[in-house]
Amino acid sequence: MIILPSKGRPAKLKRFFDAYRETGATAAGVLVLEEDEKTKYGTVKIPDNWIIRYFKGGKGACTHTNKVFEEFPDEPWYAHLADDIVPETPQWDIKLIQACIPDKVAYGDDSIDHTANCGNRYFPTHPFIGGSLVRRWGFITPPVSTHFGGDLWWFDAANQVVLPEVKLTHHHFSNHKAEYDNTYRNRPKSSKEKRNYYEFKEKHRHLLEPKLEVLCVKWGKKYDVAYVNNLYAMVSRNLSYRFDFICYTDDSTDIHKDVIVKKLPDGLDGWWNKLALFKDVSNKTKLYIDLDTVITGTLDAIGSYRGEFAALRDFLRPDGIGSGVMIWNGDHSDIWKDWLKKKKPTSFRSTIGDQAWIEIKRPDADRLQDLFNDEIVSYKLHCRGMPPNGAKMVCFHGKPRPHEVKKGWIKSFWNNDSSTISEPVFDKNLQSVNTEEREIYDNVRLNISRGLKEIQSSKPRNSAAVLVGGAPSIKDNYKEIIGKGDIFALNNTANWLMERNIRPQYQVIIDSREFNKRFVEPPHKRIKYLMASCVHPAVLDNLQCVDDVWLWHLDHEGLTDDLFDADTCLIGGGNTVLLRTISLAKAIGYNEFHIFGADSSFEDDHHAYEQKENDGKELVEVIAHGRKFKTHWWMVSQVKQMQIRVRQLNEQGCNFTFWGDGLMQWTMKHQREVLDDAI
Repeated sequence: MIILPSKGRPAKLKRFFDAYRETGATAAGVLVLEEDEKTKYGTVKIPDNWIIRYFKGGKGACTHTNKVFEEFPDEPWYAHLADDIVPETPQWDIKLIQACIPDKVAYGDDSIDHTANCGNRYFPTHPFIGGSLVRRWGFITPPVSTHFGGDLWWFDAANQVVLPEVKLTHHHFSNHKAEYDNTYRNRPKSSKEKRNYYEFKEKHRHLLEPKLEVLCVKWGKKYDVAYVNNLYAMVSRNLSYRFDFICYTDDSTDIHKDVIVKKLPDGLDGWWNKLALFKDVSNKTKLYIDLDTVITGTLDAIGSYRGEFAALRDFLRPDGIGSGVMIWNGDHSDIWKDWLKKKKPTSFRSTIGDQAWIEIKRPDADRLQDLFNDEIVSYKLHCRGMPPNGAKMVCFHGKPRPHEVKKGWIKSFWNNDSSTISEPVFDKNLQSVNTEEREIYDNVRLNISRGLKEIQSSKPRNSAAVLVGGAPSIKDNYKEIIGKGDIFALNNTANWLMERNIRPQYQVIIDSREFNKRFVEPPHKRIKYLMASCVHPAVLDNLQCVDDVWLWHLDHEGLTDDLFDADTCLIGGGNTVLLRTISLAKAIGYNEFHIFGADSSFEDDHHAYEQKENDGKELVEVIAHGRKFKTHWWMVSQVKQMQIRVRQLNEQGCNFTFWGDGLMQWTMKHQREVLDDAI
């Protein structure tokens, strides 16, 4: 539930509830008022699912908030808000509720840069907190202050999730959005409350410790130290809340300084060392990961497991347990103790190794693949080319090991850089523009300085959008394009169509590389050029002689936030020019789509026209619904993303027709998944 104290500011409270309704919020809450202000707030209309609690004055907002928690101790989540915030993001409450349950502190952007105070741009001034975490603390705000200390405690909490896209603007005097009114002026001086808070924090520091331990085992010479440090870096990139990373090893040489090292017991070989993990009993969640695992996405959900014990469903024995990834809560020391009592047996009927013993001791363990569908996959079975969409962990059981794979996506993840967020290369938005982020930023900055017209969302149109790519099938059916609707020519397809006396209404380019300038040579005055703001400036230089040039902006999270206003139309929806153009056309009013020249496969040539930049790229064969196709892995990714995007837009009333007989058209016709294994 939301808890919202207000004092002396009914107008600001009314503004909050107006924004609450306008953003579609539905979360229930408790409005906290002082008894002597009932009349003052009499005209404020609260939502039907809210209630009011009155308290005696002089105790402060923090005290009243904890009183509400005492009255409602079993809620799945709590939020501490204020009357001077204005929610701006649709369904902001749902986003933050989902992020905080069961035991995290989730917060958005309050419009104040807190770097000077805490070293971070974002700060939990108005957080949503999982109910399990609040009950562990025994309070929402530290019970030693009236106003000071809540946000510091929340900031110090171990499990934090920041959602910068959720805007809860704080109309505060510090950001010049409010005057220094009596509510601020009459608060107690903070010096004494600061001392009280830090004394309280020191005594209760155990409540702020990470609740998750990530474990690994390094024994002998099978894996060098790079495997430990790379795993630590991958986990760091993919957990949004704090954790302890512990390596059990017989050799700590060159292990990262932030890794906690514990010595393995003497006398154990190989995988039997894993059983020693169960010796240590604590109240923390323990997540074990084999060293030869590559992390490709967020581990937040897996790390939040609150069951007793979960392990892999063995990839080769579906009824058995795999110990490559395990997670547990509570005391499981019997796994270790009973193995010692049995004099360390090493031979079992069902299978071999540590996982055979774990299988005996925990036959009813939860299976991770059942809990987290498609998030944990086998390199051998599922991703010879690339991981399936949604994969978060790729297990390398046996050969090859990650360091032995020299080509493809693995090197983008299997490294020791913990400073960047790991995003699947095959899904990363910036892959669509084929350029480093710094160059993209510079392109956008230079291009928007030209003062060109910019695309805005439009009302629905009656005509269809005809998207034309340059895949080989366009040579066979380009005449079918005529009369279907407004033509969006992608990249160099515009010149190819003009040579055949078909004039597109639009030409779209998003690629940031300089060679794309030839796609607008010569420029045509009867074409409307829809250029993504990240294109190379040389492309726009070639269009200076035409008037109908429009910019539009790709939605690159965290890259261009400081370049755009809050109301700027940003276009998301995929990692290729085809996928982004669908989103662009939808934004400007099109709901009917004809897709030409989007095969995502080829027979002899990769394009209907020459494009040497695509020559020499690695080819693979894939199977879809009984047919083989020659393709590139990025094309397979495009097909998978298209399946998702079409389903999303179908639900919004859009219709699609795919022309041609390539991998894309065949897959969309049958709505079947492309096999992930190369032939």
